[in-house]
Formats: sequence, structure tokens, C-alpha cells
Amino acid sequence: MLDRIVGRLNEIGGSALFWGSVAFSEALTLAVVSVMSLAFHGRIAADYLVTGSVAAFVVSSIVVWVITRLLAQLRETAASLGREAVERERTVRDLRESEDRYRALVEYAPFAVVAHRGGEIFYANPAAVDLMGGSGAADLVGRSALDLVHPDYRDIVARRIRETQREEQTHLDTMEQKYVRLDGRPIDVEVAAISITHGGRPATLVVGRDITGRKQAESDSARLGAAVEQGDLAVVITELDGTIVYVNPAFERTTGYGRAEVVGKNPRILKSGKHPPEFYREMWETIGRGEVWTGIFSNRRKDGSLYDERAVISSVRDARGRIVNYVAVKRDVTRDLQIERHLVLSQRVEAIGQLAGGVAHDFNNLLTVIIGYSEILLGRIGEADPLRRYVREINRLADRAAVLTQQLLAFSRRQILSPRVLSLNGVVAEMDQMLRRLIGEDVDFVTALAPALWTVKADPAQIEQVVMNLAVNARDAMPGGGRLAIETRNAELDKAFAREHPPMQAGSYALLRVSDTGIGMDEATRARIFEPFFTTKELGKGTGLGLATVYGIVKQSGGFIWVDSRPGEGSSFSVYLPRIEAEAGGFEDPRDKPAGSLRGSETVLLVEDEEEVREAVNEILSMFGYTVLKAAHAREASDLSEQYDGSIDLLLTDVVMPGMNGRELADRITASRPGAAVLYMSGYAETAIARHGVLEAGMAFIQKPFTSDALARKLREVLEARP
Repeated sequence: MLDRIVGRLNEIGGSALFWGSVAFSEALTLAVVSVMSLAFHGRIAADYLVTGSVAAFVVSSIVVWVITRLLAQLRETAASLGREAVERERTVRDLRESEDRYRALVEYAPFAVVAHRGGEIFYANPAAVDLMGGSGAADLVGRSALDLVHPDYRDIVARRIRETQREEQTHLDTMEQKYVRLDGRPIDVEVAAISITHGGRPATLVVGRDITGRKQAESDSARLGAAVEQGDLAVVITELDGTIVYVNPAFERTTGYGRAEVVGKNPRILKSGKHPPEFYREMWETIGRGEVWTGIFSNRRKDGSLYDERAVISSVRDARGRIVNYVAVKRDVTRDLQIERHLVLSQRVEAIGQLAGGVAHDFNNLLTVIIGYSEILLGRIGEADPLRRYVREINRLADRAAVLTQQLLAFSRRQILSPRVLSLNGVVAEMDQMLRRLIGEDVDFVTALAPALWTVKADPAQIEQVVMNLAVNARDAMPGGGRLAIETRNAELDKAFAREHPPMQAGSYALLRVSDTGIGMDEATRARIFEPFFTTKELGKGTGLGLATVYGIVKQSGGFIWVDSRPGEGSSFSVYLPRIEAEAGGFEDPRDKPAGSLRGSETVLLVEDEEEVREAVNEILSMFGYTVLKAAHAREASDLSEQYDGSIDLLLTDVVMPGMNGRELADRITASRPGAAVLYMSGYAETAIARHGVLEAGMAFIQKPFTSDALARKLREVLEARP
């Protein structure tokens, strides 16, 4: 308002001066002319005519000329003053218009403008009011600027206000600060402050704009960048022609290539050669259409090793929707695929195991009868009898069939194990001579056994089967001779090793390794070697169950097996069995007992629901001198036990029977006859007497089919173990 008043006074003063000077000059001119006219036509003229004085005329002329000149200069000065007044009026008008324009600019500016003196706000434009969430300038004017500043920034802003008061700022000082709106919501603001003079006193003008959205975007971008840089997923960005422009550290870790080594190059440097051209053509056509491509690459690292990665490749578009880049997000799935292959193998084993378990019981019952009667015949037919060789052949083929059945049960992990603490060194040492005869003279056989090998808990007969099958497999892989090595050592597997060799687990293991210098295997063969009935041998020279049996035994024993092999470089089978903190015990093979000790005179309660098996076992038991009480099922056996007045020394019962299983029957019989021993027999693993195929403690078991000698030995073992 004060500025308007001063401007108006200047406007009025300028006009008065101009018109006053004009009036004064005109009046003065008229006065002088009048005086001169009167003087010329009056007495002055009379004096001139009377006296005829030339001097007087000259003087009067000079006076008139001087006055005329003075009047002309006065008019000129008055005109100049008038022009200045007009110019001043125009300048004042321009200044007023300029002030209005700048005031409108500030009032309607899209950015906040605040003026304060010593921190106290005396002006705020509408944008500032809106920024701080107010309803009018009154919400901000009179407040301390520090009240609007976030507590984390108040010390900094207070210091800057003091600095501004001490010295004039002639340049904009920009910084980012955090403010608190009137509703309590924090916002990020970019401010620029400069010193001004207002009303003759120093003040500070602050201009600001809300950058909360930008800061959030920057934070999101930084977070995304950190996630890409620090994540486990490999990220590759390429030009439209495939030229790499960016890779993250995960890519470097996966491939072994540094960023500088691949930027500017094409991803084809990772090609393994395992995919046909159509594979890559389909990928490029998909992403070229702007669609997302998903698939698995088999690529090659910088060191030449192969790995598998699952990739998702998509296009990157600009603001106009044009494809400008491609981005691939990839994850190393080598271990996942290995686990998947192991899972598939396990599922196949499980499926075949279920089939094997379903038929093993009946099949092993039949073999028990065939083997039993053939051995009885061999015991009764003389050596010179021409029928003897036929019976022996029947017996031999039945034994082969029994081996096949045992292999089926082994790889499907449905056999009954009798584990004990042992040393792998002892197993290998006991088999040394037999292995040398088995592999032949054209193969150099060496052993390297660790002197302080950790003990394991396993079925010694099954571990022998593992060593035997691996040795035979190695021999067959060296038709022209070579070197077969069996070594043992202690192995501490860390998590890194376990991750690279799924499904292994970190821990302490005793290692048994069988290596050969044979023909080796390619990756496709190596992936299937543990599958049942898979074989690379000629028809009739292999059943495809040898390595499947090894796999089943190792898994059932709680261990792991790993194969390393390349074509032309031989193979190495590593068996890892968990370490046991116990000393190895001795193992007495019941087959070492003399034949005379197999006979007995005790009473045996025989329970078998298959009549053919029951009669065959009855004949065998009678042949070895035992008194036999026969029962077709559990109820009949229970009744026999109650009715029989004599002692029953041993219950020989099948596990799987209708109505009541062998375990339940044994509990009932031993409750009434605590002195009776129990021997279970079955064609495959039964949960009634075994957990995961491992025989429960104190259980005596014989696997069907069995020979008459094996049954007699087991009977003596169980009977003599009674208290």
C-alpha cells in the first residue's frame, strides 16, 4: 500500500511541475511582450523621436533581444521538464505493470515461495500453503519456519538461518530437506534460499518444490539396483542384436566371466553345443514378437564346465512402446535338475519296488518249495543216479532265480538288513582273494586302505554285495585289461560339496571308492546307470540289476553314491557311509559252522499259510531231526500252543498271514511260553518286524527263498542264543 501511495504522489508531482512551468513561461512571455510594446509605442518611442538618440535605441533593442532569448530558453526548459514528467509517468506505469506481473508470477507459481525474517514467516504463496497442507496463507504466516522442518533437519536449517542473518547471500543455495506437513505427514522438499531486503530490513526468500515422488522413485530404483546387483539371479541386458550391455555379479559368479569380458559381446560365448539351431531360432522369434520366452539353457562356463540355467527373457520398451532392449533373468538349476533326476530315479525304483514287493512274496514262496524239494532229492538220490544231474540243474536255476529276486528287493530297498558296526577295510580285506580270482589276470588289482578308517553301521553281507557288483562292473568296462583300484578313506563333506553333489548331505563319512581305467560313460549313460534293467551290455550278458542293487543297498544303509566318468577316461564309484562312533565288532559267518552241528531235536511250531511251503519246510525240519507242529494260520497255531502239553522250543512263522501277522502271533505265543524262541521268515521286508528294512533289535529273521542248510544253520543260531 505504501508503494502505491508513493507512486501516486510522484505521478501527481510530475504533472504539476510540467504544467506549472508551461503556465509560468507563457505568462512571463506575455508580460514582457506587453511591456515592450507599450514602451515601443509609448514614451520610449517619443523619447527616441524627440531626442533622436541612437544609443537609446540600440540599448533598448539589446534588452528586447536578451529578454526574447531568455524567454526562448525558458520555453525550451519548460518543454524539457514536460517531456521528463511524461517519461517519468511512463516509467512509473511500467514499473507498476512489472510489479503486477511478478506478483502474479509468484502467486500463481507451481512452486512454493516463502519469505521469513529470522525464521518467522511473513509471506507464503498459495503453492506453499498447498504444499504444507494449509487452507490459507494465515496457516503459515507468523509461524516459525523451524516448526515445519522435520526434526532430523532442524539443526541444519537453524544453522543456515543464522548464517543468512550474518551475511548476505547473493546466490541461490539449493539443498534437499524433509518437512512435516500440517497434517503430520513427512515430505521431501528441494529448497533454494537467498538473502533479500524487505522494508529496509534483511530477510530470506525460500523457494521449494515437493520431491517426495522423485525420492521414492530414486529409492525404488536404488533398491531395485541393489537387488539386481546383490541377488542370486543372473541378469543380462542386451541390445536388439544380442550385444551384451550389462551383466550383474550373479552372472559373473555363475559363468566365471567378468563384466568387462562379456560387455560388447554376444551371449553365444556361453553356448555348449547341446542345443540345435531351432532351439535358439524359436527363442529369438518369441522375444522379437515382444513375448516372454521361458526355457532351460545348457551352457558352458569360462572354465569349460557345463551348467544348466532356467531363463526368462523379455523385451524392454521405451515410452513410445518400441522394443529397445532384451533382459534375461536366469538361475543356475544344475543342482535342481540333478535332484530332479534323482527323484525320478527314486520314483522309478519305488514303482518297481512296489511291483517287486507285490510278487516277491508269492515268487519267493515258490522258490522256497523248489529249492527245498530239490535239495531233499539231492540228499536221497545217489551220485550214480542219472536223474541227479537234472535235479542239480533245477536247484541251480532256482538259486539264480533267488538271486534275481534278492536284487529286485535290494534296489527297491525292501530287503531285510541285519546291520552291525564294521570297518569297510575288513570287508575289502576278506574279499581280496576272491576279487582277484573274479576279475582275472589281465586286470591290475590294487587296494589302498586308510589305516584309521571310521566305522560304519551296515549289513556286512550287503556291503560285500556292493563291492562285488562294483568290481564286476569295472571288470566288464575293461575288456582289454586295465587297472582296478579299491580305496578307503575318511571324508568330511562340507555344505559346498554337498550342494555340488545332490542329494548328499554334509557330515562325516567313511568312503569306499572303486575306480577303473575302462571305456567310461557319457552323460546320458551316467544319468541312467542306476535304473533297474538298464544295461549297456549285449543281450544275455547282463540283467541291468547290478548297479541298481548297489544303489538300493547304499541308500537303505543311509549312505550316498556318486559317479565320475567320461568317455575314454574310466569310471569312479564313490560310496559314502555315515560315520559311527563305535568300535567294529567281529562277524561270524554261520556258514563256517560244521555240518554236524546243524541237526537238532527240539520242537518247532511251524506256521505258514501256503501249503506247499509249509510241507517243504516241514520235510527240511524233519530231515534235520526236529519235531514239527504244523499250523496253516495264526489262530490254528495259537490253539496248538494251548493244547500241546510238551515244550515248544521255537516258533518259525511267516510274517504275512491273513487275520493275524507273525509279529502278533509271536507276542501271543511268547506270553504263554516265555522260553520259546522266535524265527521269522518272509519273502520281502515287512514293517511288522523291520523299520525301513532294518530288522528291529532282538529279531531273528531268514529271507525266503532259503536253502535247507541255511534254514538249519539259522535254527541252531537262534536256539543256542536262548538264555
